Amino acid sequence: MAGERRKPYKGYVIFAHPEFLTDYQKWDIAFSIERHTGSAVTQRGFSVPVEDKTLFDSEQEAIEQSFVAGTQVIDRGKGLEDL
Repeated sequence: MAGERRKPYKGYVIFAHPEFLTDYQKWDIAFSIERHTGSAVTQRGFSVPVEDKTLFDSEQEAIEQSFVAGTQVIDRGKGLEDL
């Protein structure tokens, strides 16, 4: 397994879980964002639309880019309303 898949950021936790696409022999980014409030934990998964996809040669690169995308989602605040 490649590097660390969990990254705390601004009160959230980003989990990278890239997917290997056998048809392309490359890695695709995917991630979820989790928030802990009291005893409750909520999580939402995110992916990139097909037309906007960039595929990566290594799993580590896809993990790093999953974190980049996750921090952008958190910074924008869109899609996190119910977390």
